[in-house]
Amino acid sequence: AMGGRPYNSHFEIAFAALMGAGFSAFLSVFLWSTYVLGPLEGPWERAVLGCALICSVFNLGNILPVWKFDGGQILRQIFRERIQLYLMSLFLLVGIVVYCLALGLPWEIVIFGLVVVAGLTLVTGTNTVKPRTALIAMTQFERGLTFGGLMAVMIIHAFVVQWSVSAILAG
Repeated sequence: AMGGRPYNSHFEIAFAALMGAGFSAFLSVFLWSTYVLGPLEGPWERAVLGCALICSVFNLGNILPVWKFDGGQILRQIFRERIQLYLMSLFLLVGIVVYCLALGLPWEIVIFGLVVVAGLTLVTGTNTVKPRTALIAMTQFERGLTFGGLMAVMIIHAFVVQWSVSAILAG
């Protein structure tokens, strides 16, 4: 347990929120490379594919731009103005919808997913906790670094989802 406030800056909050999905990206890449480089057969092949799929789907869900999820937390630290936050959230959701449709998901499932995301945002986005003292603002470099990390994590997990689903359906 840490005494007092554990974070001193917006960058620290964003970095901590990015650590979970970011660290899991290493696991996803490790599972992918194990499958590609190693001669896996039988149950080991299915186990690696299943672990990779579960890990990446879970982490993609966690970095959705929803208020209480890590993705929402990261975006709130990067974009301090509400309009910027809303526009970037919308941009990321559109990207996710395009990705889901490109994967071949039926549009009904994609619409249902959007309704769930919108509902989660409405339910969880009303309460905030204000610190007693102001947090140190992010520099432009920190904002770019954090946003680049978020995009890299999303792309890695999206790639592993696409790869593992394709391999499962092909096998």
